[in-house]
Amino acid sequence: MNGTQKLSLSLAAACLLGMGIAGCDQTASPAETQASIAKAEVAGSKSVAESQHAATDSTMDAQKQANKANDELAHQTAEANRRVSVAQAEAGYKVDIEKCKVLSGDALTACNKQADANAAAAKADATASARAADPKP
Repeated sequence: MNGTQKLSLSLAAACLLGMGIAGCDQTASPAETQASIAKAEVAGSKSVAESQHAATDSTMDAQKQANKANDELAHQTAEANRRVSVAQAEAGYKVDIEKCKVLSGDALTACNKQADANAAAAKADATASARAADPKP
């Protein structure tokens, strides 16, 4: 490319650049500006509302999961407490039966029946307590 061609190309580029800059200097009418502002405000409000809705949904989902986890914890705790109470009842029954062995006749029979009744009552209490504390039927 020779010097004249370079100069022509440079002048053409400068004209195009000047025209582009001149076009950017145009101002919008007040009505157009107000319409653009209103449109941006509506779009912004819509975006905020959508974000708030999504945040509410997310929070509600997390709360449901937490409630479910708390119910499971309460269930497991109630069941564990029931097993401990039954084990205590069975241990108490074994001790009572051993105590009855020193007796004989009607006293032995009565002692064994009382040990059976005590164990049955303790196991029933354990089951009733667990059901009352358990959110899962």
